[in-house]
Amino acid sequence: MTIAIILGVLYFQITNAICLDSDHGKNIFKKGIARTIALKDVADAGVIHLSGDTCAIKDEKASGGYVIGHSSCAGDDCYVFESYCKEHGEWGHKIDTQEPIQCPNGCNDGACIPE
Repeated sequence: MTIAIILGVLYFQITNAICLDSDHGKNIFKKGIARTIALKDVADAGVIHLSGDTCAIKDEKASGGYVIGHSSCAGDDCYVFESYCKEHGEWGHKIDTQEPIQCPNGCNDGACIPE
């Protein structure tokens, strides 16, 4: 099966790719990085996309509803943008993605603060 991934203006056809997550899934209490890696069929096989866990503040006025990239945050509008590998049904492979998850005790350096 072939995967089509668009990165900016670059377009790759990938027939063999994997996704690796350093904190092994949705682990909001540990900072991690998720990487989609092409194994072949790309001139420079290797990491083609990565996303890292980061603290974010919910803001309806911001693009996408969140201001990401904060080193820390606290309060009801404090989230972690958790990076993980997700099955992409159309392509049949896992790819890295991010999801905002609220941090009830605040966020520091890309991880929710435990109780």
